[in-house]
Amino acid sequence: DGEGGDDKTVEGDDENVEECTSSEILDLLRSRPSFGIVKNHMLQRLRVALEVVPRMLFGDAETAINSEWYEELCKVSDAVEPAGLQGVELLYRELSSATSSFDIEKSHLTDDVRVRLTVAVRCLENSARHLCKIEERCIKEASLE
Repeated sequence: DGEGGDDKTVEGDDENVEECTSSEILDLLRSRPSFGIVKNHMLQRLRVALEVVPRMLFGDAETAINSEWYEELCKVSDAVEPAGLQGVELLYRELSSATSSFDIEKSHLTDDVRVRLTVAVRCLENSARHLCKIEERCIKEASLE
């Protein structure tokens, strides 16, 4: 039929997904409503770290500490539990619901959509933990000055 017969699509109908490519896994992840919360939180933490850390590392620590970004760093750090990622629990629930009808892949663990989604979300959580550690170090360094 000229369309390649690809039945691996995730466009709009989660229940027809049997196998997913990596980009389709990400599409499924990004299509959950709570992903916006997770994404916004990660981007906020990244922006602050990218502004403050270079200033502190390259000799402009006083400017970094006195900047609105440093205040934002403290706000971001105080807004969530240590190493927390806002919206992640809701994201797990939404993904669980969206994939509850999927067959369990028994031959290869890496082919199981739920496992791959869990790995992707865990990567986001680990990234948030690393950013939290960076924030803690920046705040600690600033308090020594």
